[in-house]
Amino acid sequence: MIASVRTLDPTRCPQCTALLPGTGGCPACGLRLTGPDAARLWEVDTALHRLDAERVPLLAERSALLAALRGDPADVAPAAAPPAAEWTPQRTSNALLGLGGLLLAVAALVFTAVTYERLGAGGRAAVLLALTVLAGLAVPRARLRGLSSTAETLTAVTLVLAALDAYGLRKLGLAAGSDPAVYAAGSAAVLAVLCAGYATVVPVRFARAAAVVLSQLPVLLLVQHAQPSPAQAGLVLVGLAAADLAVVAGL
Repeated sequence: MIASVRTLDPTRCPQCTALLPGTGGCPACGLRLTGPDAARLWEVDTALHRLDAERVPLLAERSALLAALRGDPADVAPAAAPPAAEWTPQRTSNALLGLGGLLLAVAALVFTAVTYERLGAGGRAAVLLALTVLAGLAVPRARLRGLSSTAETLTAVTLVLAALDAYGLRKLGLAAGSDPAVYAAGSAAVLAVLCAGYATVVPVRFARAAAVVLSQLPVLLLVQHAQPSPAQAGLVLVGLAAADLAVVAGL
């Protein structure tokens, strides 16, 4: 009877593991190694070898499961921690350029603050307006290059500069006779419309979120300015909430 020796070495005999000279049989034990039976023997040995390779980890897992069911944590093999996601070059460039855009915004604000006394109101407004336009034009270029984080950062910078533009125009005398709360409400409404229009041209998430938030501010500011009764203020806020829900349902 031929013993089943699980070997995959074609240079050795599957029965006695003696070195084969390359002929049709084993010179040590006389085992014939030609014909369909010999080919089938090789297939069986291959399958047995594969089962042996699968049996070892299955036995280890079985021992760990039994230990877990016994409530013995000392015998439970610790689960391998999932590999941490590596930073791809794209993510690294997004983070660095996003940080660069934020630092650029800080530098612009510092420059404006330093030159606040040297420049007149018109000069300060011109500088802020130029910076706003440049930041807004840089957003689509960043999107085209796949730098999404940089585009979102530049969008936030553009919005901050636009708010400063509204403040600078107020200092230049725009709507000087209006109440500050009314001017702030109008500025928020204009910025909300600009953000919504900008988001339709350049698909940035920050512009859409800013448009939603800024669209709420005019109502709140005007309610505060009008100082209505609590019941009237409640009705206005309920109407604002209903309008928001209608917009969400429409989207």
